Amino acid sequence: MILYCAIAIVLSAPIDPRVLEALYDWRHLVFLAARLPQIWMNLRSKSTGQLSFWTCLMNLVGSMASTFTSSLEVNASFSMVLGLVLLVFADGIIMSQILLYRTKGKEEENDSMKRKKKLCKLVIVKKIR
Repeated sequence: MILYCAIAIVLSAPIDPRVLEALYDWRHLVFLAARLPQIWMNLRSKSTGQLSFWTCLMNLVGSMASTFTSSLEVNASFSMVLGLVLLVFADGIIMSQILLYRTKGKEEENDSMKRKKKLCKLVIVKKIR
């Protein structure tokens, strides 16, 4: 209870605009810190795993809309617009990986199914003999 009251008092105090801008810029670093390892993992494994196409598409469209509206603001800081552009770039890379690796995944899945069917036929033939 005491901790809650202390946090409420600190958060209710006026915040300097420079501090608020710095906190906003940290948001972009957190998003990039989440996206870059994902991009690297997708690149190394040549697969996007269970990433949802629709969720990533909404992330990309949302980033693009945020960049567009922020660039229209008269007092938008350079670091804010730069961070948003980097997010659009990272989300675009993930979307392109989904589109690129999705077709490769289906081809590998078809090859795997063909191998399994062939193996099943061999097992059935051996049991019959």
